[in-house]
This record gives sequence, structure tokens and C-alpha cells, in this order.
Amino acid sequence: MAIVTALVVGWLTLPGPSSKIETVSAIVSILLCVTAEDLFGHERFRRIAWLGGLTYSTYLIHFPIMLTLVIVTDRLGLSREIFAQPLPWLIYLVSVLALGHIVYRRFEVPAQRLIRTRFMAPGRSDVERAAVSLEH
Repeated sequence: MAIVTALVVGWLTLPGPSSKIETVSAIVSILLCVTAEDLFGHERFRRIAWLGGLTYSTYLIHFPIMLTLVIVTDRLGLSREIFAQPLPWLIYLVSVLALGHIVYRRFEVPAQRLIRTRFMAPGRSDVERAAVSLEH
């Protein structure tokens, strides 16, 4: 019901055909993300599960990379319009994913291990550990 409401509100309130296309595209994308595993099977998603691990790292690293690229572009006297081209966006995306992967493997995973081994009692399941951590 919420998706139908969002579709109707977006369709009625956003001006122009491109906004309506963007609204429909966003809702279809959300629906596909929610139902994709059921539609395409669990095995296909196991191959790309590592991308889920990168989400926090890429979130943390994307803005400093973007800011660095803008500063370098300004220092070189280039126009910021360069970022409207596909190749710079592809370079930016690859850079974010690559550095996000490094941050994930070299910092986030070791930090998670350290926290788990230091602060969680041995012999408990993850669910029991989570319940204990919520109590304190």
C-alpha cells in the first residue's frame, strides 16, 4: 500500500515527464531490491554478497574521495563540468569501491573481530550476544 501511495503522490505532485519516470523507476528499483532474492534465487546473491559488506566502508569513504577530486580539479584549473561525463563517474565509482574494499578488509573486519573477541562471552550464539549487549 505504501508503494502505491508513493507512486500516486509522486505522479500527481512532481512536474514534468522526467520526474514521473524517475518516480516510477525508483519504486520499481525498490520493489526489485525487496523481492530480488525470491525472484532470482539465493545462489545468485551469494556471489555478490561481498558488496553488502562494503556498504558502510563505501559510505564513509565516498565523500572524502569526492571532495579530493573536486579540489584537485579546481587546482588544475579544470571545469567541474567534467564530472557530468560518464568516464569521470566511472573512475569515481571504481575508486570508491576499491578504497572501500581496502578499508573494509584492513580496518572494518579486524575491528569487528576485535570487538567480538574482546567484548562477547565465548560459547554464546550471536542472538544471545546481541540480547546481552542490548541489556547493558
